[in-house]
Amino acid sequence: MRFTLPIIAMALALQGCIVYDHDCPGCEVPDQDDDYRPDRPGDDDPEPGDTGGDDQPNAPDYGFYLTPDEAEAGDTFIASLRADGEDPVELEDIADLNLYGDVQILASDLRSSELLLTVQVDAQADLGLVDLLVELEDGSASFTEGVLEIFAAGSGHSGGTSDDGSGDDCE
Repeated sequence: MRFTLPIIAMALALQGCIVYDHDCPGCEVPDQDDDYRPDRPGDDDPEPGDTGGDDQPNAPDYGFYLTPDEAEAGDTFIASLRADGEDPVELEDIADLNLYGDVQILASDLRSSELLLTVQVDAQADLGLVDLLVELEDGSASFTEGVLEIFAAGSGHSGGTSDDGSGDDCE
């Protein structure tokens, strides 16, 4: 028993592998850096930021805007949504509208050159800008930042004020 434990310990110690430096032809590994991937040669890597081929269509050159573009917390008002830009977009092609903020679209009515929206701003709405996502029937979409700005109640920025600057409510 006295000899068994040292023999087992020596046998375990000799089980390691032998590491040696051998330069075999074809075994050369280039200086490894962060971009080295032996399974993918560097010539096949796409350019940074490349998202696809040239056959992808260009993004449409149009946007949307609301009039009036400001409202107070707790307001309910009628806004006019219109398209602008170089590519014409027909408002009847709009499949869905989403306002991102503490606002709701209660109703909509399509006119010849505008889409009228009845918009309600939550009484406890966060102050700041509201973004708009318009989805069209063909599957394309347009995201417009800051189409509506929400101010504190009683600040004089009511969504029902007239565009002529008179300040009279249109309620």
